[in-house]
Formats: sequence, C-alpha cells, structure tokens
Amino acid sequence: MSTSYSRSDQVARLLALLSTTQREVLRLRLVAHLSVEETAAVLGSTPDAVTTAQARALQVLQEQLISRRAPETPVGSSGPRVRNAE
Repeated sequence: MSTSYSRSDQVARLLALLSTTQREVLRLRLVAHLSVEETAAVLGSTPDAVTTAQARALQVLQEQLISRRAPETPVGSSGPRVRNAE
C-alpha cells in the first residue's frame, strides 16, 4: 500500500530535516525576501553565518529531493548508455 502525501506535507517533512536556524534563514531569505544583512540582524548573527546556513539548508533539501527522485539502476547496469559524439 503506497502512502500519498500532499505537497504541503512533503514540504513540511523536508523542512523538518533542517535545523531551526536553517529553517528560519530560509523563511527570512526566501519568504520574507530579506537580504543577508537584514537576516543576520534579525537573528543576531553574522552575514557569513547566514550565508553558510542557507547554503547548507539548500544542500540538504537538494540531496533529499534527488534521492527521492533518482530511479534505481538495475543490478549489472552501469546506467544509461551514452553515444560518442563524433
């Protein structure tokens, strides 16, 4: 039996993988459209820490999305064949 989740459930599950700081940075940067400097001021942090938290959060989300969509390669297969361009 396969379980179907709504898009908002899927987003909530992905965001739950992030730290509180990473979620807050994404909310302020992507939803509230604050600059790195404004986000740092709101969080009482530095611009470098905000940039790092955002990059790490997006990396986690990207890795999760890729791993959930990646088709399984059959055993004994090296993946899709690529023709040589001559």
